[in-house]
Formats: sequence, structure tokens, C-alpha cells
Amino acid sequence: MDTPRRTPPFIHAAYLVLLLLVALLPRLLDLGLFITDDEANFWLWRSQVFLEALQRGDFAATAITTHPGVTTMWLGSAGILLRRALLEWGLVDSMPFPLLLALMRLPAVLVHTAGILLGYHLLRRILPAGVAMLAALLWAADPFVIAYSRLLHTDALLMTFATLSLLAALVYWQQRAHAGYLVLSAGCGALAVLSKSPGLVVLPMVGLITLWVTWEQTVSQRHTTTKYRSFALRVLRSSFIWGAVFALTVLLVWPATWAAPLRVYEVLRTGVEAEGAQPHMTGNFFLGQIDPAPGPLFYAAALALRTTPITLVGLVLLPLAWRWGELDATQRRTLVLLAGYVLLFTLLMSIFPKKFNRYVVPVFPTLDVLAAVGIAGVLQSTPPPLSGPVPRRPHGRGEGEPRTCASPAPRTHRRVPCGSAGDCQCVLVAPLSYCGV
Repeated sequence: MDTPRRTPPFIHAAYLVLLLLVALLPRLLDLGLFITDDEANFWLWRSQVFLEALQRGDFAATAITTHPGVTTMWLGSAGILLRRALLEWGLVDSMPFPLLLALMRLPAVLVHTAGILLGYHLLRRILPAGVAMLAALLWAADPFVIAYSRLLHTDALLMTFATLSLLAALVYWQQRAHAGYLVLSAGCGALAVLSKSPGLVVLPMVGLITLWVTWEQTVSQRHTTTKYRSFALRVLRSSFIWGAVFALTVLLVWPATWAAPLRVYEVLRTGVEAEGAQPHMTGNFFLGQIDPAPGPLFYAAALALRTTPITLVGLVLLPLAWRWGELDATQRRTLVLLAGYVLLFTLLMSIFPKKFNRYVVPVFPTLDVLAAVGIAGVLQSTPPPLSGPVPRRPHGRGEGEPRTCASPAPRTHRRVPCGSAGDCQCVLVAPLSYCGV
């Protein structure tokens, strides 16, 4: 899948406008029309408590919940400040609850929309422009993603930040891009963890990207000592920068980590032991049966049922695109790493007895990217034609002379020797005819 020529600026600008509208409008319209139990019972008042703790300087009190949901509470607090500003400036006379709810959700909606636009920029650095366009459009229009991107909740924020972290890491290491992409990956990785603890899966994935790509970039060096030294230095340097930015982001965004680190540890430990390690208190069901702790097939079924038909078709076509698509080595490695993230995250979530469909929403943008590669790869690929026997020439060569294949190709295609006197078959793959005996 060769990278196509540069997209004309007016087409690129038109697509950005289209992507913005597709990403923003479904998330924004009728934003205060409904409310979920978790928002009503938890996230609205948690955001209020979080904001009050910040305003009075009680930073230890920002350790409120086990998720930890820090980004959710920051964005909810921003919505509260926006509501107050509108009332103080006299832009609204009253604040009915639907408007209040919409304002508290609005900052999260804007973050998700900006995340899709940024994700499109990153995808253009690692995939052909047309594939990146399709992938971003599938991401923006995915109904399951849209549904949770409209809420003041944790799962969609984990999804957006984890996806951006992985894409930025791929851009930095595979394209040897500016160090800003390394900083972006680390910052988004920290925000993913601060949104919800399963975001920790970003750490081993970024580590795998670092080791694999750096090794392939240094393995060509001739001297063994130089090769290993270069590999170690590059891994240590980039890992130190990534880790430092990650830690600094956590400290800045969640003040409780430095104001009351033991309290933070206790909150997170309780979340793992009391929340994830136990079935949900209200029960669960799977395949028509009451089952408080569904087995490992739960998320496989959730992925299949929540995926759109277009994405599902793209995923089915992905092996064909791998087989016949014009994918270079870097793009194939990208697909392996993205698929590895989906598998690792899903397997890790399957370990815990507490299961909900929304717990795997973080992998849906990645599934959309893989589906886009499958669709575009099959459309752009040319499977090899069926081979057929070539009639034996009645004269002109003895049994011991090499034979050539009569190819219907133009003169620019070479005539390749077939070998000995057996029947010759040709498969035309421009610009050469590959022959078998």
C-alpha cells in the first residue's frame, strides 16, 4: 500500500470540515436530552466535590473515586464553571436541568472531537492519506463510540487518550518524527490512566513499540557491539523521556498524587480488589442466562454485536488486504501492533469477573482503523490471475535448451527462462513473468 501523492490542499481542507461535522454534530445535538444512572448518582456530584477541593486548596481531597476518573472530574468541573459564567454574564436567565447537563457534558464532547481530528493527523503519518481519511471517518461515525462520547464518564475518555497515545508512539518511533510526538504519546498515556485504570495497558504496548521498532532500525548495523550499544541507548533515552513526561502529567493533573500519595494508593488498590475483582452488585446476564460473572466469550460477543456492519466487513477483508494489498513492512508492523493492542486489552478485561459492554469501547477506534485498512487494501489490491498452461512450441529448441514463457505482457516485461523441457506455466506479476515447471 504505497503512500499516494500529496492530497490537494482544498480537498484536505474540505475533508477536515466534513470530519469535524461528522465528529461533532452527533455528539452535540440534544446533549441534555437524557441522563445515565452513573452520571446522576456519581459523576455530577463528584465533579462538584473535585472543583470545591481545588478551589479551597485541599488537594488530598481530589482522590475521590477508584476509577480514578480524574479527567472526567476535570471536564465536569469545566462544565460547572461554564454554567456559572453564563449565569454571571447574563447570557441565560435560568438554568433548567437539561441545559445544566449539556453544559457539564460539553467539555468532554469537545475533547473527543479534537481527539478525532488529532488522530486523523497522526494516522496520515503512518498510513496512506486515503486510508487515514476512511479510518478517521469510521472512528467519528461509530455509533458505539458516539454513544459514550456524549456522556460525562470514564470509558470514552480512556478510549480517546489511549488511542492517541499509541498512534503518537507509532509516529515517533516508526517515522523517526519530532520529539513532540513522544511527549504527546506520554501525556495522552497518562491521561488515559487518569481516566480509568485499565489505561495502564498503554505502558506495555508503548514498550513493545519501542523495543520492536528500535531493534529493526539498528539491526542492520554491521558491528555487533555498536549495534547493541546503539539499541540500548536509544531505548533508554526515549523511555526516560516518555516516563518523565508520563509521571509529570500525572502529578500535575491529579494533585492528590503528591499531596496524599498513600491515600491515592489505597483508593486505587480498593478499586482493583473491591471493584474489578468482584461481579457487579446488580448482577449480569449473557446469552439469555443470568450470569453475574460471564466467561471469556462475553467480550468477543460484545465486539461482534457492537461493531458496525462496515467495520465488520473491513475486519473480515483485512487478511485479504494483508495477503494481496500493497503493504510495506512498516505498515504491516503497524497493523500487528494495533491488532495486538485490541487483543491484549480485551484479554486483560476478560480476566475480571465484572463485565460490561462499555468496558471494551476503548478498542473500537483501533478496530475502525484496521477495518479501513482492510477495505482500502482489498479495493486497491490486484490478486494474481489464474495461471494456465502455455502451448509447447513445436520447433526452434532442442530438449536440452532453456525454454521461455510467451507472455502477453508489453515489451517492458521480461521473458524469464523456465528451466528444462517440462511444460511451462506462467503467472504474470508486472513487471516480470514468474514461471514454474
